[in-house]
Amino acid sequence: MSRHLLFAALAAAWLVQGSRIPVASAGTHGLCDLMTHCTVPSHMNLVACPPPGGDPDNSADSLAAGARFTVVVRDIANNPVGGVLVEIEIPSPAHSGVRIGSTQHFRGEVPDCEADFTSITATTNGIGQASFVVIGGGAYGNPTSSGGLVWLCNFDCVYFGMCEIGTFTIGVYDLDGGGGVSGADLSKWSSDFFGGTNPPRSDYNGDGRVGGTDLSLWSDVFWRGREPNSPPAYCP
Repeated sequence: MSRHLLFAALAAAWLVQGSRIPVASAGTHGLCDLMTHCTVPSHMNLVACPPPGGDPDNSADSLAAGARFTVVVRDIANNPVGGVLVEIEIPSPAHSGVRIGSTQHFRGEVPDCEADFTSITATTNGIGQASFVVIGGGAYGNPTSSGGLVWLCNFDCVYFGMCEIGTFTIGVYDLDGGGGVSGADLSKWSSDFFGGTNPPRSDYNGDGRVGGTDLSLWSDVFWRGREPNSPPAYCP
C-alpha cells in the first residue's frame, strides 16, 4: 500500500472512531496555510553517475547541468523555515518515462521505491532550502506526460500526512538509461527534436521546447565526461 493510501486509511479510521485526526496529521493543511511563500522549481534534470574518483555526490556539476533542484520554504511572513521535511515524488516509468536509481549519492539521499512512484526526502536548512540531485535514466518509449510532485510533510512523510506544494517536469541526459551519457542518447534526443512534440525529457532548460540550448547542455555533459555511467540498478 502506498504511503498516501495508508495515510488516508489511518485518517478514515480516526474519523470512524469519532475522534479527530491527531494534530500531526490534521495539521498538514494548516502547515501549507502557514508556509505560503514556498518556491518550487518548474523543472528538474536527472543525472547519470559520475566517473570513478569523481565527485561522489554529483554536486560539483549539478548546477551547470541544471540538476540541482532546490525548494525554498517560507512562512506567511516570508521568513525562511528550517527543519521542514520536503519530499519529491516521481511516478513510475510507465507514467513518467524516467527511472530513478535505487542508490543515490547526493548528501546520502535514500530513495523510497514503490510500485507507483519513487520518493526522496530532504530537510530544509537554516535558510529554508532543501536541495536534491537525483540520479536516474530514461525509460524511452514510455509516456513523458507525467512530471513530479513536491510535498511538505508533518514530522514524517509516512504516517503524519502531507500536502502538495508544487509540480515539476523532468529532463534526463541518459535517455536510454544504459551506458551513461553516450552517442546513443544523442540519437534519441535528435528523435525528440525532429519529432516536434517537445517532450520534457529532452528539454533541459525547462522552457517547454526542445531546441539548440538543450543540445548545448547535453553536449557539455557528454564532452566533459560528467556522466559516463548509468545507475547499476533502478527502482521499479
